[in-house]
Amino acid sequence: MAAGCARTLWTDHGPLYKSDRATWRPQPRSQTRIYALERIAKDSQIDQWTIAEVLTAFIRENAPVDKQEENAEPLQRPRIDVQAALTVIGRRKFHNPDPEQAQLYLAHTDLARANLAGLSFERANFQGARLTGANLNGAHVEGAVFNEAHLQGALFFEAQASGAYFHRASMQGANFWRASLRGANFWDSDLRDAHFFGAQLEDANFSKSDLKRACFNEARLKRVSFLHANLEATRFWDSVVEGARFLDGLEQVDLSKAIGLTDDQLKRTWPPRAG
Repeated sequence: MAAGCARTLWTDHGPLYKSDRATWRPQPRSQTRIYALERIAKDSQIDQWTIAEVLTAFIRENAPVDKQEENAEPLQRPRIDVQAALTVIGRRKFHNPDPEQAQLYLAHTDLARANLAGLSFERANFQGARLTGANLNGAHVEGAVFNEAHLQGALFFEAQASGAYFHRASMQGANFWRASLRGANFWDSDLRDAHFFGAQLEDANFSKSDLKRACFNEARLKRVSFLHANLEATRFWDSVVEGARFLDGLEQVDLSKAIGLTDDQLKRTWPPRAG
């Protein structure tokens, strides 16, 4: 939107919000208008991505991260209209595909306890967002960016998150039960008490991450990097660690307090070593 322009997005029910010199103001009954936009998107492929961008702007304006409330308790769910916008955005691909290389920009938004279950946010940018306690069960977030995001207690049961980025994210207690995380990057993240039971983690990167008390039971960890990671009380019962990296030159990860790694498993890591 050009600077200095005043524009209004109209639906059959009136304006969703107005912009004047980049100042966005939500209008009454915005939830009804959000769903009206979804009907337009269903019928008009050419308008679908524009509508998705309009709704992401609406979310950024109405749910920004408040640094003073990042650790506030109890966590509040998103406003009804913000959740409605997330839902409409997340199910857009059931109607028409996104433009090539398109990216939803939701960085630094407060989406604590939001419900994104089963929705599509591939390649979306959630950098620095607050997603504490959010529900992403079954969500499609392949290639999405969660760098420096707050994801404590977030749920990713059976989520599709291959190639997602979680650099320096706060993810204590997050649950990735049987999620697809091939090639995901968790570099330097706080994953204490996180659960990856049965997750598909081939080629993922946990270098420098704090994995204290994390659970990788029955996970597929082929070619995963744990270089310089904290594995105190980390559980690996029945996991597949073929080609996993615990050794960098002469410096190796301290496995003395890891739980469930057998001699046979360690012989299959790279470079091979005895238990």
